[in-house]
Amino acid sequence: QSASGIKVIAATVKLSSPVQQHYVEKIIVHEGYDVRDSWKNDIALLK
Repeated sequence: QSASGIKVIAATVKLSSPVQQHYVEKIIVHEGYDVRDSWKNDIALLK
């Protein structure tokens, strides 16, 4: 899955003044994830 243009904003309660911003390099989707049964293994890592 493409990570292009995805940004994570952390450690804030207001989006207007974020404390930490990180662009996502890679999305690692759980190997057991299946879109037809999307609630199982519905997890991914963002690098």
